[in-house]
Amino acid sequence: MLMSPDLIGYVASGLVLLTFTARSMLTLRILAIISNFAFIGYGIADSIIPVLCLHAAAKCDPLGRVARISKARETASLSFPLACPGCRRANRRPERRNVEVCIIAG
Repeated sequence: MLMSPDLIGYVASGLVLLTFTARSMLTLRILAIISNFAFIGYGIADSIIPVLCLHAAAKCDPLGRVARISKARETASLSFPLACPGCRRANRRPERRNVEVCIIAG
């Protein structure tokens, strides 16, 4: 049984809301990719070309970022938050002078 277009749209919207609960950047990016595919399905099912084009183009960014996060984890052999040079411990904020480095890395 196929889903109705409205149900696909609600699922996609729910996935976007779920991204606000993500505790790690990797989880956020993976949820963004899944929601983009759901919105692409919604755009196809209901023939909404602007939604289809927007989410087809927007899925490239999270895919690239997930690849960079995965590569950083492999090369650093650390969890991603610890890869920031200004972070001394897992749950500690970076020093003020290194905030720009953390933003660029994350």
